[in-house]
Amino acid sequence: MGKKVSVSTLVGLLAATALAGQPALHTTAAERTAGEARDGGALAMASCVEGSPPLVFARADQRALLDMADRERFEGAALSLYKVLDRHAFASVQIMLWDKGPGEWVYVSVLPVDGDTQRSCFTATFAAEPFEFTPALIHKYFPGAGRT
Repeated sequence: MGKKVSVSTLVGLLAATALAGQPALHTTAAERTAGEARDGGALAMASCVEGSPPLVFARADQRALLDMADRERFEGAALSLYKVLDRHAFASVQIMLWDKGPGEWVYVSVLPVDGDTQRSCFTATFAAEPFEFTPALIHKYFPGAGRT
């Protein structure tokens, strides 16, 4: 149970800005993965860190933005687990809970691109396993889904 965080994109958290809407995803032929076989395509979210690869979601992947209370709970726990994070890093970030695949739930920090709520990028990913409240959030946002 190691602490897995995408350190290459962690720097983006330090430049967090406000996000008011659902993160925008785009379909891309170049970024299609094995998920394409299940659902006919893939969706990609660009990294906020130039040169880093995008996150690729299968269309059928479950994902949801956490509400404010759950986001604050995640932020507090992440700051406690990952001392490298700045206290203000999450101030204006949205957090997405994503079912990446069997047994692999991931938290994703999301920012708007140049303040545009229709275009978003991600700054970091966090394995959900170290957070004891993850099963409750899975049940809340994805009723009927197991922790798998």
